Amino acid sequence: MLPIATLNLVKLSTSDHIPSRVIELEGVFNLRDLGGYPTADGRCTRWRQLFRSDALHRITPADLDTLNGLGIATVIDLRSQSEIAFAGQGLLLSGDITLMTTLDSVDDRVKGDTVRAVDLLSHRYLDYLANDRFLFVIKNLGDSDCYPAIINCFFGKDRTGVLAALLLEILGVDRSIVISDYALSSSRTGALIARLKEDPLYRETLEQTDPSLLAADPSTMSTFLQAVDKRYGGAESWARARGITSSDLAHLRANLLVDLH
Repeated sequence: MLPIATLNLVKLSTSDHIPSRVIELEGVFNLRDLGGYPTADGRCTRWRQLFRSDALHRITPADLDTLNGLGIATVIDLRSQSEIAFAGQGLLLSGDITLMTTLDSVDDRVKGDTVRAVDLLSHRYLDYLANDRFLFVIKNLGDSDCYPAIINCFFGKDRTGVLAALLLEILGVDRSIVISDYALSSSRTGALIARLKEDPLYRETLEQTDPSLLAADPSTMSTFLQAVDKRYGGAESWARARGITSSDLAHLRANLLVDLH
């Protein structure tokens, strides 16, 4: 696997006109660009086209200005309807950004179990694939009018991390990079967890949760993707078996890939 430090050096550098992958905000801690990743067919994922993030309901006015400066057209919220009802959408409701929610709910609770955290999370991730919400997003990402777009959930590492990994795999990004992109969340969510522990509504649950469940261990994503290979024949085969068409994939690639030269 490509070491995370190397990924940071190569992909996060702002030298040679390479945009910064991490977008620093005041109320959001895990907003990252999915651009700049090379693919097997010699292309590259587009910069400033698709982002991944933790929940955006705590954005500040300055953060909203930053999102508007990035030209964000759509936020695709992977949180459940009950999560959205509880936390809201914050200042996103005051802007011109289109908010898209998925209709199906995915259980993303962070309670522990007797099995290893890596195995618990990878099994949970595999369960996500039985739900239609990721297919809904993939189809919508075929529409060029929705870009630039952000996909997000609560921490920005589980539901968002799985969807980002599936998209990168479908686009032909090397698996070592896909895994390293997932693992970058471990360096971003500490501040979010610290913020949440200031709130009595979250503190007790977080303090009783195995820290490994809140991390983004590379082994978790590696185990999950191997299981996708074994069960479905890979991310693209999973998507096609669930109704994603060749036309859907062609539009997705047209929107998210660019020639390197």
